[in-house]
Amino acid sequence: MLFGGTGVQTKVVNMYKTFLNKDIIPTMPSQGSMGEADITILGHIGLAMIGEGHVYYKGKKMPTKEAFEKAGVKKISLFGKDALSIISSNAYSGALAGLALDEMKQLANISKYVYALSLEALNGNIAPMHTETQKLRPFPGYVGAAKKINKILEGSYLWEKDTTRALQDPLSYRDGAYILGTLDTSINKLDNLMKIQWNSSDDNPGVAIGAVSKSDRYQEKKVYVNGKDFKGAVIPTANFEPMPWVVEFEANAIVLAHNSLASAQRSNKLLKPQFTKLTRFLGTKNTVHAFGAMQKPFVSLAAKNQALANPISLNYLPVAGDIEDIATNAPEVLKRVRKQIDNLYHIYGMELLIASQAIDLRLQKNPNLKLSAETEKMYNEFRKVVDFLEYDRPLTDDFRNAAKFLKEYK
Repeated sequence: MLFGGTGVQTKVVNMYKTFLNKDIIPTMPSQGSMGEADITILGHIGLAMIGEGHVYYKGKKMPTKEAFEKAGVKKISLFGKDALSIISSNAYSGALAGLALDEMKQLANISKYVYALSLEALNGNIAPMHTETQKLRPFPGYVGAAKKINKILEGSYLWEKDTTRALQDPLSYRDGAYILGTLDTSINKLDNLMKIQWNSSDDNPGVAIGAVSKSDRYQEKKVYVNGKDFKGAVIPTANFEPMPWVVEFEANAIVLAHNSLASAQRSNKLLKPQFTKLTRFLGTKNTVHAFGAMQKPFVSLAAKNQALANPISLNYLPVAGDIEDIATNAPEVLKRVRKQIDNLYHIYGMELLIASQAIDLRLQKNPNLKLSAETEKMYNEFRKVVDFLEYDRPLTDDFRNAAKFLKEYK
């Protein structure tokens, strides 16, 4: 509406403003949209504008009429195209996309720190991130991730000579910059697509204020209006179609699944002496199980994220008398992606916990072992939240706290 392509009364736009300023939040279902504009569920916002339905006022749910009386708000009367413009929008799906992108940017940032500490925990090889390696195959996402990881690892013992270090690590480590960089590429692409979505009108019909016909062809001329009070065009559109960004979020879901599996693989490798030269399951002389059975949670979550990566935008049936025979299931796509993001925070949290345990064991063997300044900072901050596993203990709270730590880590 702010773009000016909807043709609504000013009072409709002002009502959205009033809702924000008065802390009035209309209630609406989170299910029921097929992803070709969130038509049926956005109708509940229109109900609130005319004083019907329910809202949250200052955090308490109540009838809209009661909330308006308390807040001193007057309902509005809808006219002309108002109602259609309220519902002919992908506002709900677009909002979910915004939340997903915000959560994913933090995830992508911390993932490189977790990976760097995990590489130190393995005593891994930094050659795949070497500057000359980047030049040989300069995919932007890979190069950006490799440079970031190198910067994080500045000053680490990994840059020093070690004749016991493997020439080539398992692919979940060796390909790390590619896997993490692909997520960066996906986020950047989605960012650009959503900026178009959020700064455009997806209404149908669309209104082009001030537009003047430049054609003599009837089918083009007929959409223009040259009246006393309005000059422009009212045009039937398909601008409610969110497919350009919905399918990219589905591609993004595959990238998230790859990152989930890679993290799970790295955690598994850290628990095996043949890769770390440390104790089995990173145990101490006082543990029996250590992290042995704790492989199952991150493997389970990685499997869930793999399942959530399956496309759902193709699952629909025709409606509206078979006129609306295409759909995207945009809200469901976004809900799946957000669930994947939350799962991946937990997977990374477990990798961080396991990597920190390996670092502790390395420090016990070599107190002079030098972490990078960035990984040491993360390690020290994390150890304020989750302790070293000296004795077997329930780790459920530790896993939960590790995920929370990563969501908030700066």
